[in-house]
Parts: sequence; structure tokens; C-alpha cells
Amino acid sequence: MIKMTDIHRENEMIVCCAIVEDSKESIAITLNEKNGEIDAGRLPEGYEWCQSHFTYGVRYLRSLAGNPIEADRCTIIWY
Repeated sequence: MIKMTDIHRENEMIVCCAIVEDSKESIAITLNEKNGEIDAGRLPEGYEWCQSHFTYGVRYLRSLAGNPIEADRCTIIWY
């Protein structure tokens, strides 16, 4: 699971904070809508196994590129 909060646009960037699983630390993620590049902080220590969670979050942000942001937060869960 990954929780994404404060999802918004700043110029041509989509910005949010992400929290993986039960971590207390958030990761800032920025997506450049023009070139699709991601700038992100590091996973908290001990949560390195959550790299795939981060990938799901990035995929969601890319789906927002060029589209309206309808909610400022979301939770992504998969089975």
C-alpha cells in the first residue's frame, strides 16, 4: 500500500508526498509533465523492500499528466 497526499500541480510539475505501508516518514515525489522524469526522496530506512510500492505511486502520477487532478490524496492498494 502507498498513501499519496497533497497531490497538486506547480507549473509543469505534479507534486505529492507519499507514505509506504506503515512508515511514519513521507517521501516527496515530483513528476515533470513535459518529459516524464521523476524526482523523489529515498525510502525510509528499513523500507527498502517497498520499492515496488513506489513504482505504483509513480505510475499513478504519470496517469495524471495532462489530466485534471480530481483529488488531493489517494491510497493505492493491490493484491
